[in-house]
Amino acid sequence: MSLRVLHVFKTYKPDTFGGIERVIHNLCISTKPLGISSTVFTLSPNPPAAPVTADGYTVHAVKRDFSWRSTDISFSAFSKFNELAREADIVHYQFPWPWMDVLHFAIHHGKPSIVSYQSDIVAQRILGKIYRPLMHKFLGSMDAIVATSPEYLRTSKVLQNYKEKTSIIPIGLDESQYPEVISARLKHYSERFKRPFFLFVGVMRYYKGLEYLIDAAPKTNADIVIVGAGDARFELETRAKSKGVSNLHFLGPVNDTDKMALM
Repeated sequence: MSLRVLHVFKTYKPDTFGGIERVIHNLCISTKPLGISSTVFTLSPNPPAAPVTADGYTVHAVKRDFSWRSTDISFSAFSKFNELAREADIVHYQFPWPWMDVLHFAIHHGKPSIVSYQSDIVAQRILGKIYRPLMHKFLGSMDAIVATSPEYLRTSKVLQNYKEKTSIIPIGLDESQYPEVISARLKHYSERFKRPFFLFVGVMRYYKGLEYLIDAAPKTNADIVIVGAGDARFELETRAKSKGVSNLHFLGPVNDTDKMALM
């Protein structure tokens, strides 16, 4: 009998496939030979009519009703999360996502729970104070917490409260999952960006600090290439236009072949 793990995150492919999504994807694939059966629970603006199974695991997406202060909210998530958590042996959360905390306590699934701590709450200062009691109740209820580096555990004021239950597990990438560089795509980008360029690849979120990159662009004798999507893109593009930045290029999402060529 396999161990059943439910991974919980606010967004997933095909809507986004950034760093955290790839971590979940790699965990699902790499733990299957160890007898672990993985399921992903997420929200989507346009969820498919049925769960999607690919690469040996299943993704269940429910309708995202709206986002408030960078928090994705879904009222239909309660019933589906209850169903999936009851079937799981372990629930693995990705922090931060305040609605996830609400789901955790509303359902009372009673299963062993792990949270991967990806980021402090860095921008929502006032709302952060309101959320703080729920956050600490949520983290305190976890059986284990994962931080991705010793430095993060050392510098996060929040994690300092939970050192005894926190383990360090660095994020890894499976190189074999990436395609070989195709010469035609390498030539395409070499011709498009003839001078040195700075490359950002990832989901554009408010806490990534991309506004500093945009502000620095006019002072840089290089192109700035930004690959990815995210809820901060419109604001970032507006900021770039207002500053008249001419060496900034938003490429949007690209496939892995193009990403490898750019790298």
